[in-house]
Amino acid sequence: MSLCRSWAVGVLLLPSELAWLLQQGRGGAAELARRFAQAGDGYVSRSWRQPVV
Repeated sequence: MSLCRSWAVGVLLLPSELAWLLQQGRGGAAELARRFAQAGDGYVSRSWRQPVV
């Protein structure tokens, strides 16, 4: 399973992250996954976390 498919199952995107992802087009999901990993917050589905974009 690719990194993008494995993280996408449990991720709740914040509105700013969704808007950014839609603007990025191809490759945006991989970049977003990289940013989530870099942020180091293991609970990306929490609505009170800081956006990664």
